[in-house]
Amino acid sequence: MAENEKESDSQMRRSMAEATRRQVRGLVSLPPLPRASQELLRLLSDPYLDMLRLAELVEQTPALAARIVGVANSAFFATATPVRDVPDAIIRVLGLNLVRDLGISFVLSQPFDCRGSTRFDPVGFWTGSMELALLLQLLAARLPPADGPTLSEAYLAGLLRDLGLLALVHLAPDAMDAVLAEAESQPLAKLYELESRLLGLDHAMAGAELATAWNLPANLAVAMGPLSRDEHTGRKGATVALVLLGEEIRSRLALHDGLEGDSDIETHFGRLGLDFAAWPQLIELWRSRVGEVRSLAAAFVGGGR
Repeated sequence: MAENEKESDSQMRRSMAEATRRQVRGLVSLPPLPRASQELLRLLSDPYLDMLRLAELVEQTPALAARIVGVANSAFFATATPVRDVPDAIIRVLGLNLVRDLGISFVLSQPFDCRGSTRFDPVGFWTGSMELALLLQLLAARLPPADGPTLSEAYLAGLLRDLGLLALVHLAPDAMDAVLAEAESQPLAKLYELESRLLGLDHAMAGAELATAWNLPANLAVAMGPLSRDEHTGRKGATVALVLLGEEIRSRLALHDGLEGDSDIETHFGRLGLDFAAWPQLIELWRSRVGEVRSLAAAFVGGGR
């Protein structure tokens, strides 16, 4: 009896995995980003964008404007005087780079409706993304000059790293509910591994398909797909190595309090030219700031999907 149940469960998972793979392959035939979103993405990616023009762009998209003002008023920033409009949010609290990064993340996440899932938590999703983004930014600040991504590029890489997860939840909510249920029952398991085992692919693969379908520029696409230290060199290679290190640190910290005696992590620090001896101060700084990240994520999600 137990064997029959196991076989039935195995067949169901294989069927679910194949159905999900078919749906994800459909990403390449998705219609492109709406023209207005493409234009906003192009303008936000302009390296010469100034604060005045950025404020104009944000204000032209009311849903984004509401999120930017909400983020500026979140407990993460704890401003003494409430922010009332977009220019005030940009100039006094957030700055050009953070608003640009949040704007790009908003544009790329908007096509996905995740309400079909009963287990997906949008605030939890963006909390995790923002925690990783903050960690990557802190690491990037300690890289040797000119060796890696800018602080803004590192933060954006963290925000976009798990974007493929939104695509999976949008396309296959039932299958992802099964994955997320498994993740809840196995808190030490890596989500990538659970997705691969239950679906036959993971959200990094979905992210790569998404970047291809939307013809995203390389600087946005690099962090979204499967990562390998050997595939890229130069600045792009440093970005990949930084994301891999950030993910590994976050995973290890979930298991125990420190990284002492962790030779793999120490090796990764060395490859990037980072001083491993300085990690306790770095992690202490990160932990001192992540406590309010959920309020930041909740403000960013706002009234959206």
